[in-house]
Amino acid sequence: MAKNKTIPRPQLIWRLVPSQEICQQLGISYSTLKRWRKTGAIREGVHWQYRPGTKARLLWNLDLMRDWVSNSGTPAHARSIELFVASLPSS
Repeated sequence: MAKNKTIPRPQLIWRLVPSQEICQQLGISYSTLKRWRKTGAIREGVHWQYRPGTKARLLWNLDLMRDWVSNSGTPAHARSIELFVASLPSS
């Protein structure tokens, strides 16, 4: 009987970028980004992080934001969030 080999999962890299770059990458305005954040359409700690005392106070998860624009409200985006949370050192 052949043993089943476990294939290691690739290390996921989540890129955090400032507001100006996320707007450029997604082709949206800052007011759209702000509206999504204020209405709760995107989640703090998942899609964006607040970093007080830094030049770029808001940092955005580029990969999850791209996925959100393409798949918001779908099981595919929910799976992307699960992968992100599972990849955190605290998980």
